[in-house]
Amino acid sequence: MDVNFFILLGIISISQSLILPGIIVLKLLQFKGSWFQKTAYTVALSLVLSYFLVVILVFLNAYEQWVLILIFLLESVFALWIFRKELRKTLYEHLKTFWKNFIGAIQNLFNAWGETSSFSDGIKFLLSLSAFILSLNLVCN
Repeated sequence: MDVNFFILLGIISISQSLILPGIIVLKLLQFKGSWFQKTAYTVALSLVLSYFLVVILVFLNAYEQWVLILIFLLESVFALWIFRKELRKTLYEHLKTFWKNFIGAIQNLFNAWGETSSFSDGIKFLLSLSAFILSLNLVCN
């Protein structure tokens, strides 16, 4: 088979196992959190949901390439449908929102260690940071 085909399958598998299920669930739950939380929860949810998908497909003896591609296509179409309002925005609007959220996250980081923040804010920050680092470690290994 062609090398490009295997590269495409690799991209599909990474997006299906690390991104798509998590962003769909978070969007359906209308999760309101920081970019950092959304990223960590997206990866964690996607890994858990992908694991259960594989277990179910193996149990049903349906773990085949064409089934996984069909599931990926269905997830992609559903993700496009639930994000249809965001897809209508311009690139400038997306960059402006990203920058605003990035600056807000940096400000929250500094506020978490300021004199006016409570001890529980620092604990929440450390737990969120630990969860994010753990999820990145799981992805990289």
